[in-house]
Amino acid sequence: MKNREQFIIAALILGVMVMGCSMLKQDGPAAPNSNTASANTTTANTAVTDGPTSLFTPGSNAKDDLEKIADRFMALSSFRSTMKGTGKNPFNSVVDFIAPDKFQIRSDLPNGKSMEMRIIGKDTYMNANGNWQKVPIDVGSQIPNFRETFTRDEINRFKEIEYAGEDQVDGTPAYLYKYSGAAMKGGSAYTSKTWVSKTSGLPLKIIANYETGDLKTMEIAYDYTTKITIEAPK
Repeated sequence: MKNREQFIIAALILGVMVMGCSMLKQDGPAAPNSNTASANTTTANTAVTDGPTSLFTPGSNAKDDLEKIADRFMALSSFRSTMKGTGKNPFNSVVDFIAPDKFQIRSDLPNGKSMEMRIIGKDTYMNANGNWQKVPIDVGSQIPNFRETFTRDEINRFKEIEYAGEDQVDGTPAYLYKYSGAAMKGGSAYTSKTWVSKTSGLPLKIIANYETGDLKTMEIAYDYTTKITIEAPK
């Protein structure tokens, strides 16, 4: 892969990451091999966290509830998120995260192709046609810490926070919260819904609807039951 192509793809993926994070706060498909994502994840039966994940019950103050949820989210050591964006350049991405600075990204790009990237600290690797290459781009320093997109400080920027009752996410009992806000760095205003697991007190799904800009909607679904491992390709 030429350096120019590498930079273009990295820029596209970085844009996806930043857009996805901001609401809380593109070569051919890779052939399967021993270093692909499927070889780096295994399914577990319990949430992979280091923090409290006991039963959660809403209180009398919706903002206080979100702050407690944020504390649990910040205690996570790893998770998987599936991002879907609609608008001028729709996309689908699956992002694995291991604290503090490991990412694995698999994306369907706007041009109909797909790509896979691993970021370990300042090192970035891309899978091009089944071959992994280290590329001269420090993408990691440009990606916000995934846990820090849902913190007490970010919640303080939310407006009109309300508890909207009980609901379900793919059959999983959940509590629903609604709020509004604006994306980072003067971005579009949005309204958002967050579904929180009754059993773990962790976010299950977030949907944001943007008032202006190229990004119209963003949906993020979280998976805490898949054990994530991210290593440099060999």
